[in-house]
Amino acid sequence: MRKFRLLFLLAACLTLLLTGCMIDVPEDIPGEESTKPAITVDVMLQEAEGMTITGENPVRAEAGSDVSFEVEILDGYKIESIGQGAVYENGILTVPAVRFPTTVEVETRVLNDLSVTVQNNAWQGTLTSNVDLGTVKEDTEVTLSVTPAKGVIFLGYSIGASRANGGAIVSGATDYTFTATENVEIYTNYFLGSGRLVIYDSNGGKESQQYYVFADSSPFIAPNTLANKGQFTREGYVLYGYNTKPDGSGTYYGPGWSAPFPENTSSMTLYAQWMPVTEKEAFTYTVANNQVTITKYSGTHETVVIPETIDGLPVTRIAANAFLNGKFTTLYLSRNLMTVEDNAFLACRSLKTLYFCDTPSKISDASFTNCRELQKLYMLACIDPRHSTSNNGTYKMKYQRLITAEGKKMVFHAGSNVSYGIDIETIQNKLGGEYAGVNFGCNQGTPAVFYIEVAVAHMNEGDIVVLCPEYHKYQYGYNEMNTTTWQIFEGAYNAYADVDIRNYIKVFTSFASFNTNRYNVRASTYESYNKQGGEPGVSQYGEFNINHNGQTSGLIGDIKNWENKGGVGSLKMDLGLVTADYNVNMNKAIDMVLDKGGKVYISFASTLKLALTKEGQNPAIQAEFRAAVVRAFPKATVISDPGTFILDKSWFYNSYYHLSTTASKQRAELLAKDILAQFAKEK
Repeated sequence: MRKFRLLFLLAACLTLLLTGCMIDVPEDIPGEESTKPAITVDVMLQEAEGMTITGENPVRAEAGSDVSFEVEILDGYKIESIGQGAVYENGILTVPAVRFPTTVEVETRVLNDLSVTVQNNAWQGTLTSNVDLGTVKEDTEVTLSVTPAKGVIFLGYSIGASRANGGAIVSGATDYTFTATENVEIYTNYFLGSGRLVIYDSNGGKESQQYYVFADSSPFIAPNTLANKGQFTREGYVLYGYNTKPDGSGTYYGPGWSAPFPENTSSMTLYAQWMPVTEKEAFTYTVANNQVTITKYSGTHETVVIPETIDGLPVTRIAANAFLNGKFTTLYLSRNLMTVEDNAFLACRSLKTLYFCDTPSKISDASFTNCRELQKLYMLACIDPRHSTSNNGTYKMKYQRLITAEGKKMVFHAGSNVSYGIDIETIQNKLGGEYAGVNFGCNQGTPAVFYIEVAVAHMNEGDIVVLCPEYHKYQYGYNEMNTTTWQIFEGAYNAYADVDIRNYIKVFTSFASFNTNRYNVRASTYESYNKQGGEPGVSQYGEFNINHNGQTSGLIGDIKNWENKGGVGSLKMDLGLVTADYNVNMNKAIDMVLDKGGKVYISFASTLKLALTKEGQNPAIQAEFRAAVVRAFPKATVISDPGTFILDKSWFYNSYYHLSTTASKQRAELLAKDILAQFAKEK
């Protein structure tokens, strides 16, 4: 019993002790100063070697407040560590939220002597430094400055090795400031030679700056930007292109796009552009064979970026109806995708812009059924090209001529009768140098309206499009995309962003066919050009440099065959070409030129007379065909007669549309005469 009473008394005393403060100290009264007593604590700073406490020590402060000490760190020393979560900055050591009396311990050490050296070729550039290099005290701020020699381009500073030998670039600027914290060997890097340089900046990516050298010094051949093959990475983002300004306010180039150099420059810096990846929780997906298939999207994003991987596995397929009725406006299809099933994006009626990596081999227009607002296509190269060494591969230079030609432009377009049959320099001279000529001829079996719309994107008021169509439906408005078109613009994906893809059919269906075949062709590089006779396959004006004055055996055989048949072939001047429903597409393209303040002239293809049918060789039929063209395209101006360009066999070298070198100059004179006559009429 006594034991119980004793325990009770102890418990009562403890309760009184714990509650005594509440009993002795009254509550604060609003509007009056607090009557609670302030609780103060003493904080002592322990002195250390190389440190002098210049202010008060210890410091008495209210519990819970920060405590500061004035200290001086002597030359040759640095603080190694500080207790109590304290921090030191600019002579003040601060201990946060002190609640109890305490002693703050500080550890210091003597600064190390570090080795800081720079490997620099003095004949390539002059190097200066704000300190003597070699042995440098730790924490010394070092500034290096480089002045490149004349004709030399500075590539930046690297550590561990030169850039060419795998060193990591730490700065691309000529001035580089860093704090010495360890032994380091720095290399300066330079670029010499007749070529030009594209400098890539990861712009927030994991890697430092990288460099890519384009060796061709020809001013009319532009480099292609780096394909997106994982050179640049950034956690939670995908690379969607490059820009001449870090913030994206300059000129945009997608991966693999043709990027003309600024005039009179030998280097260009492009900054990586990043787009945040849509979180995996927005998708329902399945996994099979270590590959991910997205089966449903349930997010509410304005922009949807398909992840390259989910849980470390590649996203390779999008299933049918996965994005049914999606409300997003922008879509990025990532580079691991190989299959986009029909109706994958069914009825995504808000979708307007598509960033499309060129990897899928299974995709079709049906993948985007009822996506009626999808108008802008940014093609992004994520695999190596296959056609850069073919004739089709050289069309990228035609595109470059189109976008870089200065002054007023005259763009000549048709199939190969233009590609192989107009000497632009002759045209320019005959027109008195008033226009910069662009040979934008293509393959007759690709849609002329596509090329016209591309041209419009780079034309100004007063520019002229001259059409010389072959007798083929694609040249009179048929708008179906095909594998040849994809081959032609493989090195100039920019062109797809120049058009409204709603104006064409089988865009993605033809791409799938193109890409399936492309995977079976040996990979090349964008730097490989068609070289014939030691020259680029296309001149600075865009015309092929492969014409000659002798006829090939194939054409000689064809000529003999046609002569044996009475001097006629099977090529028709078909009136159905200019009374077809697809003529509306050509008229729409003509309107685009007119809306830009330009004009459209129509001439006719240079054609081997023997290849035409008997009716086609008849001047009356030719006149009838010309009249039908005038009626079909009333807003264009027909400036020629077909018969002017129906020519003798001596003009041709390997087909009934391809002229010899000499003949292409003579044909240019005939065409210039028609153009000048039209100018006179307009005046």
